[in-house]
Amino acid sequence: MTNLRRFAILLLLLAFAAGVYLRHEQAAPSGQLTAVVVEDSAHRTPTIGAVIGAPEVLAVVKAKHIAWHVVDQAATGPDLAEVQFALDASKNKPLPALVMRHGTSKAKVISLPKTAVAAAAVLSAS
Repeated sequence: MTNLRRFAILLLLLAFAAGVYLRHEQAAPSGQLTAVVVEDSAHRTPTIGAVIGAPEVLAVVKAKHIAWHVVDQAATGPDLAEVQFALDASKNKPLPALVMRHGTSKAKVISLPKTAVAAAAVLSAS
């Protein structure tokens, strides 16, 4: 067997291995976490505002690349397409609610944690 033929076979094997690896990587779930706080802005307390904008919470959002939104329950319009799932999921739920979803999976609705540390822990675990 000539060196050129060995080299060609080696290239084919490497290309095959790379293709298998890439297909495996693409098959992995890649849904980004979207977290939406749905609230009634007219009834926002300083505590709620402190949790939403807390450095601990925002640090987790940044570190985990979470799409973070805060929206009023009565909001309408075409700009809400990205968070409409959260508005729908939080209907008839106590507010403020934290609605989380990976990619296009089913939304999970929980009550917004009372402290920034608890909210950061919830986001970290998701």
